[in-house]
Amino acid sequence: MSSLAWLMPAGSRDRAVGNYYQEQTIIAIVDDDESVCHAIKGLVRSPIIFLTAHDEVSVRERALAAGAVAFLRKPFAAELLIKTLRAAVKLDANA
Repeated sequence: MSSLAWLMPAGSRDRAVGNYYQEQTIIAIVDDDESVCHAIKGLVRSPIIFLTAHDEVSVRERALAAGAVAFLRKPFAAELLIKTLRAAVKLDANA
């Protein structure tokens, strides 16, 4: 069975990567931890969506460089998250 995985923030990178492998993950959502993106970037095929409260361009650049395909700044509307998830699934299906 496939699932959407929520990958934990800083301090629990190993647990987050372990959670990823326990499920057949469709999309990885990373909450404000570039190290998780780096840890799973070369190991997974699923799209990575990065969430953060930071507004600096450098944070976005690092998240994208770490493997994220999308970036959402908190707080965000639920509708925006849903549209981002759908777009990421479509990108993955076309890859």
